[in-house]
Amino acid sequence: MKIFKSMPLLLLIFIVFASLNIPFTSLANSGPTYWYHHPSSDVLVIDENSPIEVHREDLLFDFSNSENFAHTINGNISATYAMYNPTDTTQSVQMVFPFVSHLNAFSADTISILVDGSEIDFELFLGGVVNNYGGMDQEVNYDFATILSTITTLPYEAKHFSPEEMGILHEIQIESKPGEQIKVAIDFAIDEEKTKVFSKGFNGYGYDNGKIDVSTWCFDDQCTLHLFALGEDIDYTVLAFSEDGPDQQTESDGYTISKEEIMVKEYLQLFMEENSEGRYSNVMAPNQLYNIFARALDESFEYMGGFSSDFELLEKQYYERIFSVVYTVEFPPETMQEVSVQYEAAGTMDQTQTAMPLYTIEYILNPANNWSSFEDLHITIKTPDEAPFIVESNFELEEVGNQEYYGFFPKLPEKDLSFSLYGDRTVTVLDRFGGSLNNRYGYYVPYLVGATLLFVTIGGIAGTVLWGKRRKS
Repeated sequence: MKIFKSMPLLLLIFIVFASLNIPFTSLANSGPTYWYHHPSSDVLVIDENSPIEVHREDLLFDFSNSENFAHTINGNISATYAMYNPTDTTQSVQMVFPFVSHLNAFSADTISILVDGSEIDFELFLGGVVNNYGGMDQEVNYDFATILSTITTLPYEAKHFSPEEMGILHEIQIESKPGEQIKVAIDFAIDEEKTKVFSKGFNGYGYDNGKIDVSTWCFDDQCTLHLFALGEDIDYTVLAFSEDGPDQQTESDGYTISKEEIMVKEYLQLFMEENSEGRYSNVMAPNQLYNIFARALDESFEYMGGFSSDFELLEKQYYERIFSVVYTVEFPPETMQEVSVQYEAAGTMDQTQTAMPLYTIEYILNPANNWSSFEDLHITIKTPDEAPFIVESNFELEEVGNQEYYGFFPKLPEKDLSFSLYGDRTVTVLDRFGGSLNNRYGYYVPYLVGATLLFVTIGGIAGTVLWGKRRKS
């Protein structure tokens, strides 16, 4: 009987909890309340005087199969253009579309360029850094002239080395028995005016007035370490010992050293191929990766006293920067062709203003101003299951079907597109209240709500028990 009398209290707790729009499952799934993704962009024409006209653009945002990857929704953007050459001569037109990504996440398989349904080749150019590690709201400059200035195949001009300079590669092979852990420590001295050294494979570093020590643990049957010296060669000592301590040194037969001369550019090329795993080497324009890593090496030589490590180079893979995909389309005289660009995109997740995540997608349309003329923009948006409704948009969009919206614009809009998706058709006052909790307490909201719910439940049970005892008495 007591159980039934306590039911109204438990039901009240459930109703209050549900009204906040915070699912019970959130108690086990705390995560970030804000995750930024940069805008996507329309296609640029490299020749500002191109006569090509855009008679129609079909812009499709398809998030219907979103995998909710990396804290936000993801999907595909497809921009299909009906382009016309009004002249009596063939026009060879170079086009580019910019987007923001980082090397560690990019795969050439996510991009396709089609002309009248047939895929064509493209080249990838790497531009300036937007921010270091992502997740930060920072405006991207999609200015036409700025993007074009980054499209170059010229090699980076380093202060401390040249691409053809020869260096001496010291390769140290550490051998151990299966399951054995070997600690390796190497020290050497350099005069930064005469010698520069790059190290690979170490995770411990020390520097004191030109004296450098590097160290690491080798856990495999064999591991390979590099010291790459530019200028005067280095003298160094190697100490290798098992995890039991320095008394069990294995330097007499625990490692081998080989030396060879190799050009800086060749060595960096091998380094890049090893770390890219071929994900984009077949589409990268000449010198793009070299320029990224050569600049990193040059700058680290500058501020680290003539020393650098693979960490200084590899961290550049996580820096968000503007990528530019460049391709050429041949337009016969007085001919219409269909040009399509397809690629992956994601939205910005914001749960600081609403109880459930609000996903915002931005798309830069101003590059279309560089075409000779532009008309008839059709926009279709297919929404994901977790956020099926557009609750905010700066363009007029009509709901035309289940989780599908559409808009038509006879000429290019003056502003860029922005729209937000949400789990409910409207954002209510209670949604805003839940968002204020997220904004104030962030990761701790699920635990705070869970603790409050537990406290109220225990208090309710205790009150019910006391009330029952009083009745008996």
